[in-house]
Amino acid sequence: TCRDLAAGHGSSLMVRAYTICFTVVVTALFGLVVSSLYHALMPIRKRNEQRAKQRVLLGLFDLTHGPEDLSERFKTSVAEMRAPTDRDDADFVYYRLKDQAQRRFVFPIEGPGFWGPIRGYLAVDELSNTITGVAFLEHEETPGLGGRISEEWFCQQFVGKSCLPDERDGRFIRLALDGNQDPLRGIDAITGATGTSKGVEKLVNASLARFWRIRQTEGGARP
Repeated sequence: TCRDLAAGHGSSLMVRAYTICFTVVVTALFGLVVSSLYHALMPIRKRNEQRAKQRVLLGLFDLTHGPEDLSERFKTSVAEMRAPTDRDDADFVYYRLKDQAQRRFVFPIEGPGFWGPIRGYLAVDELSNTITGVAFLEHEETPGLGGRISEEWFCQQFVGKSCLPDERDGRFIRLALDGNQDPLRGIDAITGATGTSKGVEKLVNASLARFWRIRQTEGGARP
């Protein structure tokens, strides 16, 4: 019987067969449960991810305070813009305030760090030609070293820097190494994480250049 086989009685071949069958059935059962839970919770997960994204974008637009629900505030205040790219399967998606008197934009930034890709958002103001904020949301950098790019002190360095390219080399920001300070574009590197800092410098410069190219194609204001 099954009880005898489970207790290890019977031929070794039958015991092994029972063990394999039992393992397969239990594995399939738990796999079905996990898969069902994953699909059942997917709408909730996507909604939470969307709200987290909206919270970040509203923060970069300085719109986190107010009586309305965050989702409602995002819907009434922020417009999603789409621009074609050189890839047929993807548009460049960025955001602007619906208030036409405002010329602040938020767009995604992405590039390789020291250990893996770094992703986030950057905000610029076309009226003042400055960076108004940055948020690094996804990265695989070492905690306490490169991972410090997510800390407020590092992100705050970008605020007020020029979002126009330097006529000499086309860069928007540059690392302030060896005590060389550049109040218009300089960003202090993270001690012990020069590789990550250089990755951030490169991806921010590349993302800003891409954004301005797209704005130029659309006929918008540009440097």
